Amino acid sequence: KDETSLLPAQIVVYMQQALAIAEQGADLKTQRDLCLGLASVYQQYGALDKAVCCAQQAVETGSHLNEEDGFEASVLLGWLLVLTDQAERAQSVLQPLLTSLQSTDSPTQQGVIHNLLALCLRHQRRIREAGWHLHSALDISRGSGNQRNQALALANLGCLALDVGASLVAERFLVRSLCLFLDLQESPTDEEHVQTYLWLGRSYKDRGKSQDIRACYEMGLLIALHAKNLHSQLVVAKLLSRLYADMLLYAQSIVYYEHCVSVSRELKDKKLEGECLEKLSSFYLSLNTEKSSRKSLDYTKQSLRISIDLGKREEESETWLQVGRIYYLIQEDELADMYLQAAVKTAQRMNDPHFALSIYEEAGDVYFKGQRNRMAAARFYRDGSLAFARSIKDTHSEFRVLSKMTELLMSQGEQEEALQYAKLAVEIAGQTGVCGNERAAYHRLATVYYSQQQHEMAENYYVKSLSLGPPVLQHPMEARYYAKVYSRLGNLTLHELKDAHDAVGYFQLALAAALEDHSDPKTLYIVYMKLAEIHGNHMPNDQLCQVYRDKAQSLIRALADMDSSGADPQVLNAAGRRNDQNRETWLDAHVGNTERCGVTPAPRPHMTHTTPEDYSLKGPAESDCPHLDVSGSETDTVVSQSLSESNLSGSFDTAKEHISDSSSTTDTYQNPTDGKDSEFDSDLSMPSQICTDHTGDFTGAMGNRDTDPDVQDEENTPTRESATADPTESGGQKQAESRSSDTSVSEDGEEKEVYL
Repeated sequence: KDETSLLPAQIVVYMQQALAIAEQGADLKTQRDLCLGLASVYQQYGALDKAVCCAQQAVETGSHLNEEDGFEASVLLGWLLVLTDQAERAQSVLQPLLTSLQSTDSPTQQGVIHNLLALCLRHQRRIREAGWHLHSALDISRGSGNQRNQALALANLGCLALDVGASLVAERFLVRSLCLFLDLQESPTDEEHVQTYLWLGRSYKDRGKSQDIRACYEMGLLIALHAKNLHSQLVVAKLLSRLYADMLLYAQSIVYYEHCVSVSRELKDKKLEGECLEKLSSFYLSLNTEKSSRKSLDYTKQSLRISIDLGKREEESETWLQVGRIYYLIQEDELADMYLQAAVKTAQRMNDPHFALSIYEEAGDVYFKGQRNRMAAARFYRDGSLAFARSIKDTHSEFRVLSKMTELLMSQGEQEEALQYAKLAVEIAGQTGVCGNERAAYHRLATVYYSQQQHEMAENYYVKSLSLGPPVLQHPMEARYYAKVYSRLGNLTLHELKDAHDAVGYFQLALAAALEDHSDPKTLYIVYMKLAEIHGNHMPNDQLCQVYRDKAQSLIRALADMDSSGADPQVLNAAGRRNDQNRETWLDAHVGNTERCGVTPAPRPHMTHTTPEDYSLKGPAESDCPHLDVSGSETDTVVSQSLSESNLSGSFDTAKEHISDSSSTTDTYQNPTDGKDSEFDSDLSMPSQICTDHTGDFTGAMGNRDTDPDVQDEENTPTRESATADPTESGGQKQAESRSSDTSVSEDGEEKEVYL
């Protein structure tokens, strides 16, 4: 066996045939050895359940042999049970072994069991008992003079200290362990040595010592390179790549991930190679230059070839889609369209309408979120996503696509067709069972009517949208939305419908909302001046006109003072109201104008004291109501770029077994439409729908993009939008079956299992 690579998977077939033949005879030792061999191969490839079954069979077969032959199988079974999170069952297997060894002169075997029992107890969070077993293993190794086992026991004690947050204690154990490893250069300790450096790096990470972390990881990589251990190289290179990415040193990060690609090729693991190529592609794409984008394109095409060779249709379709995105980014639209069409055709061949729907929608999003040829998105939405959504009765996806079509047509000046889609969206919104969807749909429909100068219809649907809002403000930022919508209604009724009485009512409500938003003095100033204008020109009242002018002037003075002193903008509203200590009393005296003017819009919202994290409009379990985008942009038409960050973790074991890496694919992010701002975008925000996160904070849902509201709700059903991610990897777990070791190996200390 080459210690740097996996046994070929085909060996399992021959071993199974050999076992079947052996079971026909009476050679129990051969049967046991074959079961142990199968368990080892299954473990290398991560098939731990099958490995446990084979180990169990080996134990049962070994029970008919002498005690020494049964010991190895029992130890392997205990280890595999630890790896499969069956700590209690593992303990029940191992504890009798320790009891039986106490009357024998087998210190090394006792150390093995002490170490494995410590791992079982650590999984059960019984830290004190785990520490006792590790200390016993350390005493045994010292008594026998086994320096390697001492190093392993100290490393495991350091790992245990990391589990309880004792970084300094862990550092002392790990440094002592490394000193012992340095004297064992002739022994096969490379994986354990590497793991100890990784744990030491973790102890430094807990204390923010980035340079020390880097030194530990690089030392670990040097040891793995010297030992030609490809699995260790892969795990450490991924850690270093992530570390440099966190330090914003992307060039170094790419170098290490390129090494991961070369290692995966040496291992002849096509699946792993494809995953590494995808991550490397996303690294280059994140550099956001034409040269790096073309480099990303090259790696993505290599990944595509691997997906085709492996027959992974879903991955193939996603990779076709990614290549199309990159071609669009580098402005090769014909090639982009060709690859996007290939993506949807591949998805159609899978006979999975849900998957085909998502691929069609993502293909449309390439154009929809871009700045060129945006109308090309319509054929993917209308002929693909919308048709599939209706065929499988996915109302959430149908609503989302209708919203995108409305915004798209509005941005292209197709007002009549946009109106039809907006009306359909209102109908579907009620079927989704999500309050925010309906609210956003009414707001969008109102905006379409407003753009067509059908002002009475616009007013009607704006008011209907507001009436569906929550009665209590859940975040101060939400007040900005109300202020902007009521301001728009005030302007609309004052200048278009020529109804000053209703306009006063709307502006009074806008004022109430603006006073709650302490971070936007501009809106408050505008509302004051509009009220002063109305009472000066349309409904003469010199006293009220002067009051509003004075308040507007106080805001200007406060702004000037802030500019000269560099004061925090949050003080501006307080300064603007310093002449009116009884704001609520003043509002009570004047907001009655709303009733006198005959205006019956939605009631004035009240404020509750909640944290930003609490702000979310909850819908059914599968989706949330949209957040309100009050950042000055009416909609956020983009599902935010999702960086898929899987946990960068990996593990080794002392038997130099397989390290598996799970990675997630990443997609490109495309900038939303710029330069498509309508008049509405510059002065009003709308309900925003961001997809599936039920616990995100309010500000996370605020799009900074100024676009029409009509597609804001990338609503509650998740789309598979993802972006140029900061690639991360999770490494697999390895086990060791060396009779004279006491350690566990794991790249980040999360899974630290090892036995002697």
